[in-house]
Amino acid sequence: SRAMLLWADSRAGYREVSLTRSPMARPAWRSVRMDSVEVVQVFRLDTASAKEVAAWLGKLDPAVVSGALLDLRLCHAGDPDAGIALADSCLGGKSLIASGTGVNPKNTRQYNAGKKESAVRIPLVAVTGPWTAGAAEIFTGAVQALHRAVVVGEKTFGYAARQQDFPLEGGRVLRILDERGFGQRRKP
Repeated sequence: SRAMLLWADSRAGYREVSLTRSPMARPAWRSVRMDSVEVVQVFRLDTASAKEVAAWLGKLDPAVVSGALLDLRLCHAGDPDAGIALADSCLGGKSLIASGTGVNPKNTRQYNAGKKESAVRIPLVAVTGPWTAGAAEIFTGAVQALHRAVVVGEKTFGYAARQQDFPLEGGRVLRILDERGFGQRRKP
């Protein structure tokens, strides 16, 4: 869409400027190799990016790469299922990845690893910060609790929940917190 701005300049007076809005194309993740360590910076964990990151990590040869550092400090957006899927690709086996408590505390769901073996064969380090939230917290909590990765950094945001949207008349949406309690604040 277009936006009109009125530009004020003390020397030239006023002028109108027309801008065209467009979605910002920021990648969900990026990777760079530093010496023998693969540094993967994750900005968003959704279904597609979790598969891409898992596939990328799974292709790394332990003879060439000594480990991977997952920088999750700016990963505050995502889908809880993506965090579970990424953890599953790193864990393998039938380990408990996460559990979530519904609005009714009696409704607790458990999310278990489904893959028989880990797709990722290299050592992992996860770096967290105050903006690490949601799916990234689920992933971090699982790999830390199951001793699959070393987690370093600062306290995370402390919010890992599942929300559900219900469309209403007039284009409005009712968003309800469906499940919570996935993540926990961690101390450095």
